[in-house]
Amino acid sequence: MRQDTIFTKIKPADRPCLKTPHQQKISGDIENHKVWIKSLLVDYYDPMYDFQLSIKQDRVVSGGPPEEVLIYLKDSHQID
Repeated sequence: MRQDTIFTKIKPADRPCLKTPHQQKISGDIENHKVWIKSLLVDYYDPMYDFQLSIKQDRVVSGGPPEEVLIYLKDSHQID
């Protein structure tokens, strides 16, 4: 079994999400989840997105900020 999990990447000092579910329910505080959610997004989903984009690069026709994509669509496909 792979030991390098999202949870093990979170430093012990940054593990406030270790409160019991009961404690979290009582407090209603969602701040405790921000550490593991950020780690999941940054350590897992960002690299996965980059990998998937790299293997499909030949299909990318435009990119950049939304304004540039809109300009491309307007110019190339007459979309307003």
